[in-house]
Amino acid sequence: MRKIALTTMIVLGMIFVNLSFIYASDSDSLKTPYIKASDKNGEYHVRADGTPLYKKRFREVGNFHEGVAWVQDENKKFFHIDSTGNAIYKQRYQKVYNFVNGYAVVETDLYSFHIKKDGKPAYQRKFFKVRDFFEGLSAVENDNGDCFHIDTSGTPVYKKKYASIGDFHEGYAWVESNEDEKFFHIDRKGVPLYSNRYDEITDFRDSTATAKDGRITIFLSIKEDKTVQRLIILTPKK
Repeated sequence: MRKIALTTMIVLGMIFVNLSFIYASDSDSLKTPYIKASDKNGEYHVRADGTPLYKKRFREVGNFHEGVAWVQDENKKFFHIDSTGNAIYKQRYQKVYNFVNGYAVVETDLYSFHIKKDGKPAYQRKFFKVRDFFEGLSAVENDNGDCFHIDTSGTPVYKKKYASIGDFHEGYAWVESNEDEKFFHIDRKGVPLYSNRYDEITDFRDSTATAKDGRITIFLSIKEDKTVQRLIILTPKK
């Protein structure tokens, strides 16, 4: 069974996210001067004053991100266009996503990988699933369910494989062990940040992450010397 799932737990008003693979949302759409629109002929983009950005129509369009937007044509194939409505490359894919930091996730019938804005693969390897690059590293999954991180050349940055992994934030990413299904954080070289293991865990934000161990909630704080300080709170029984 594929381990591509998104589940949430709410503990003490905090959201714990346990995920393998999700893609970046279109939250940046508020920053673009172009708006998605549709008529009887299909979907397209308009300027803020409502005038069409181009004459073409598509089955589906996404928001503009990093100067381009993904679209689906009449053959149900996906690619990216610029603000003139023209394709920025010749290739067509089963699915494409937003460009993030110069790379976009694309899917074929069998594989997933990253492309650059010329439409060509960023590297030779192919994976079952990949996510956007964060801090120069992407979370990927192989056909056998092993998860790990690669750099922009497609090269794994450490040897260990995990059951599920998160994106890198502030130099660290959470991972789930294949052995005991417990969670912890690693650095960019795959080295564990601490020896403790947890039932649930979050990304580091402003040097702080939250973990759960049974009924115990732990706040993890990275100090200036890179050691981790733990603040433990016991969750009351219901």
